[in-house]
Amino acid sequence: MAATACQERAVLTANQYSQGNIAGLSDYMTRRLVASTVLTESNGGDLAIKNKEGYFGRYQAGASWLADAGLVDRTKLREAMAGYSSEWKWAKTGGMTKFLEDPANWKGGLNLDTFKQSPELQDQAFKTNSDAAYRQAIRDNHLKEGDSEEHIAGFLKARHIAGYGGAVAVIEKADSRADANGTTNFDYYNDIAINRDGLNQILVVEDRFKGIPYKLPIERELRPGDANLAVRALQENLKLAGVLDAQGRTLDADGDYGKRTREAVSTYQNLNDLPVTGSADIATLTALRRHAEAVIAAQDINKIGQQFQSPGYRNDWMQTDQNGLPNYLHANAHSGKPHAYHAPQVRGPLSDDALKIGERGPEVAKLQESLIHLGINDHLKQPIKADGVFGPETERAVQAFQLWHGADHVNGVADRQTLAAINTQAGLAIVQRTADQVQAAPARDFVANVNIAARVDPSAAADPRDASQTPPPNVAAPAPGQTTPRAPEPAPVAPTAGSSAAPAKAELVVDAVRLSPGDQAMFTKIRENVAAHVPDETVAVAMLAAKRNGITDAESIGPVGVANGKLWVGAHTPGFHTGVSLSEPLPAMQDTLRETQAFNQQRDQQLTQEAAQRNPDDPNRGPRM
Repeated sequence: MAATACQERAVLTANQYSQGNIAGLSDYMTRRLVASTVLTESNGGDLAIKNKEGYFGRYQAGASWLADAGLVDRTKLREAMAGYSSEWKWAKTGGMTKFLEDPANWKGGLNLDTFKQSPELQDQAFKTNSDAAYRQAIRDNHLKEGDSEEHIAGFLKARHIAGYGGAVAVIEKADSRADANGTTNFDYYNDIAINRDGLNQILVVEDRFKGIPYKLPIERELRPGDANLAVRALQENLKLAGVLDAQGRTLDADGDYGKRTREAVSTYQNLNDLPVTGSADIATLTALRRHAEAVIAAQDINKIGQQFQSPGYRNDWMQTDQNGLPNYLHANAHSGKPHAYHAPQVRGPLSDDALKIGERGPEVAKLQESLIHLGINDHLKQPIKADGVFGPETERAVQAFQLWHGADHVNGVADRQTLAAINTQAGLAIVQRTADQVQAAPARDFVANVNIAARVDPSAAADPRDASQTPPPNVAAPAPGQTTPRAPEPAPVAPTAGSSAAPAKAELVVDAVRLSPGDQAMFTKIRENVAAHVPDETVAVAMLAAKRNGITDAESIGPVGVANGKLWVGAHTPGFHTGVSLSEPLPAMQDTLRETQAFNQQRDQQLTQEAAQRNPDDPNRGPRM
């Protein structure tokens, strides 16, 4: 059964509650009590609502209740109520309204308007009085330590609305007391105790919210006037997408679909070629959610990368200069001063600059976490755990990584070069996996292939203080903020299978069977941005590595340059790049072109299969434009 608008607003109010657990209740049941109370008292949590007798706010606060919470002067209240046998009789004369409208009767500089505008004040008063009622019931033996939370919360709701005596009457199964609406103290107790109010169906604890009891309703169109958690999620996504209201202001994620939210939705619809209605239909909600997910993925790149750095290593592996080259590859390259380095104070397993079998500690756990994020367990008979113990399983996992990535020593010892390579690959894997999930791309194997980056060169992945890594003669590595210097070079030309010399032609001329027009454009763009001494074979390998990294065409290529013995190709998206060594033996041009062609065919087949899966009833239908 669908939730009512009042129920959805009550859940929103409970989710926004931030005053801590009420005595005797968990976080969940505290919010359950809040939601049930405001559902009964104020249509789900209206802060400024007032009934005809003069009770105010989401908890329908009277003067005595406010005095119990320490907000109203109790002495003045007694004087004002003199001659009346109950607050209710006094309130019906209008006396309570006049009393509360006088700021002189409030404490701490408060007044009625301030109270009506503050969810914090109202929630805190509710907690204060509920805590006191629970403690009194414990003292009076009406409640006991160990009572069920449903029983305690039911008692506290009955006490709030029917008074302490009314709540005790429920516990003792005594007389039933009905209010002006015909609702009894037993009804209030049963709202929570046996789910009479029906909130259990929508107050669902979800693990990712760590006990916050809300569940978004089934996705449906949202319209102006709605007030619920789905509206709040819509507002949060609009904020992530940078969409403003008509006055250029950022939205408040308050869960109320008002004028400003309608304006922001209309703006988003207009910018994204959606029907401009101001109401968030399913198409708008879906487009906006995917937009927000992509923004979150991009925001988390640096944070994720820092999480996987081992002690003593740089945390800027995903940061690039204006040329798109990683900062750590050429830090202080042109400073004219020795690279200052102060060895970190490392203790424990890394004191000998390596992690190996028999060692244990947080450094080992970080290594294991990085290997697990890479997906190493999918390739091992005995999976590893992040338990901080470097045992035989972890040794085999490190050996597997070293073998697959061409390390000089496949010995299962994680020295600093191996650690840096593993951490870098793990960080990139997390980022790419997040992007794949946002784009609904098929899952990849990040440990046994090189889709994320070209073959890891451990010396390049380690700390950049190794002065032995230098660019080729007459080509200096660019310092931050500088472009890559280039020697005079001929115009870019086409490689032919088996050749490395570059004939002086302005356009790429290559066998069409070997390279598609798009690949020819990619080769040309890379070729024209590197020095003449870089052979065409290297350019072709860099092009293929870029394609494997998701840089699929010439338009996607960002900065290109040579630094510390590698040709780097970057994308326009900061942090995504690939590097090809200038010193390692290169495959023949013909082999690289053949491999590029095979890669293209595999990619095209994958796209065809995905299109067929999206359109199972019409396999001949092409992608929509």
